[in-house]
Amino acid sequence: MDLDKDRRYNKARELRNSTPLRKYKCLISPEVTSVVDHLYEEMVGVYGLNLIRKSSIDNLKYHIEFFILNLYKVYCNDPTKIIAYSRDRNAYSGKKSKYKHKFGLSFRYSVDEGKGGKPVISFLEKRGYIETFGFQHDKRNPNNSYQSRMRATPKLINLIVDQYEVSEDMIEHDASDDETIVVKGVKPKPKYVYVIENGKKKRKKLKRKRRVCKTPDKSLVREMRKNLEIINEVMDRAEITLDISDDELKKLNARMLNDPDPNKQVIDFSRKRLYRVFLDRRLDRGGRFYGPWYQNIPKEYRQHIMIDGAPTLELDYSALHPNLLYYYAGVDPPEGDLYELEGYSEDTRNFMKAMFLRMINSPSPYEAKGSIRKAAFYVSKKTKKRKKRLKIPAELGKLEDKYLDPLLDKFLEKHHPLKDYIFKAKDLGNILQNVDSQIVEKVLLYFALEGITVLPLHDSFRIDARVYDKLEEIMHRVIIESFGAPIRISNDDYVPLVNKMFGMVEEQIKGGDFDEGRLDSLINDLEDSILFSKVGEKLRKLKNKSMAN
Repeated sequence: MDLDKDRRYNKARELRNSTPLRKYKCLISPEVTSVVDHLYEEMVGVYGLNLIRKSSIDNLKYHIEFFILNLYKVYCNDPTKIIAYSRDRNAYSGKKSKYKHKFGLSFRYSVDEGKGGKPVISFLEKRGYIETFGFQHDKRNPNNSYQSRMRATPKLINLIVDQYEVSEDMIEHDASDDETIVVKGVKPKPKYVYVIENGKKKRKKLKRKRRVCKTPDKSLVREMRKNLEIINEVMDRAEITLDISDDELKKLNARMLNDPDPNKQVIDFSRKRLYRVFLDRRLDRGGRFYGPWYQNIPKEYRQHIMIDGAPTLELDYSALHPNLLYYYAGVDPPEGDLYELEGYSEDTRNFMKAMFLRMINSPSPYEAKGSIRKAAFYVSKKTKKRKKRLKIPAELGKLEDKYLDPLLDKFLEKHHPLKDYIFKAKDLGNILQNVDSQIVEKVLLYFALEGITVLPLHDSFRIDARVYDKLEEIMHRVIIESFGAPIRISNDDYVPLVNKMFGMVEEQIKGGDFDEGRLDSLINDLEDSILFSKVGEKLRKLKNKSMAN
């Protein structure tokens, strides 16, 4: 029985590591054309096709190229990842069909195995170029349902790479038709179903996703699209990577894959473009930036993010949402950290940060406390055991009312001017997200126009450490222009980065393994930076001492 459970878990885990079809474009490359011609000739022989019209030949070759580019590009990122696709005829027709209007795919040339069909996917499977996984539908629990899936086999990769010498840099994501301003509907009520677990009938709550709505054609939307295009052009040119070993990357990907959060997926370094998501069918709700791979990695890995080979630093507005509420209340916030409570530990501070978000998004203390209890734990998909997600402070003990209530009372006492905003509105958090997204847009756009890459992490930013001081200056300027008062800017990874940078360069200097020109350039940059001037001076002395010896 346990073996059967493990087999089902591994199968579900494998199916979850998937990505939808995307539109890729091939730079002028005779190598890719040769692969497509090879597979076309082979397909003509297998099906005995006698295509005369040029349009039919071009159409079939387009479908071959579309699926080959998807299969190869996904394989380059992660050989174990599979591609989800639909075998439903309705997905390839109709006004809202993404396959038809965005990808240019037809049911006949993709998966139709009936009379007159020339299905590329069936051909690739029959010839051993791909392996496929059938769809799975669970009426009781739609979260356990999967589309059909496929993955490239070594035979296809050998044909593409070894025989025709295609390389990954010949192919890039075609984002010309991607909607960068996404508007979603209101949050639907959860659905309840009955399931059988361990021989017992249980009532289970299923979360339902917001529906994507048509983006309105307004001047505001057109302006936001234009700004995002400028920002994404800079993102496309940048090389954004993680400075960790291959073994560490594999461990991270395995961790992401096992995370119960469906947004956590194996890292795809080519996923860099941004889009904005607005909520409740309104342009004044939500609006935050999403899309890139670095937004979903665990927080402790952010310090390893590199931009064009340079280490990065992260800056964020300290307690942004409480500060905004004080601004709207017309009252100056108290001195110090707004999440800290006198006499309590740092763990309590972090806990209250998570709690505050629920206090402004819940209509009552009862719902806020219920939300924090759910957020504090999760059930492991493999072991089915309850595990901690949020560190519970020692002073709190348990998440029971008799422990939570005194803490909430003390927090409310500290922030009594905000009493009209706490436990009042369910969408206050979405309103504040809209405000912080406007701040983020201004900061990103400023640097994009300067050709400098800045990575948004919702309401914080990462930037090349050498221009850290410029980011701090612009963040101060934007917040003062928007609200007329400064908000403290915090940075938690300065010390780890300095130690890391100094240790790496020091080791190279002492070992004599360095390029003098590149080292001088690095030291000059550090000395010119307000933040790293002392590090540069220290390295200059170390280099001069090493050269003298």
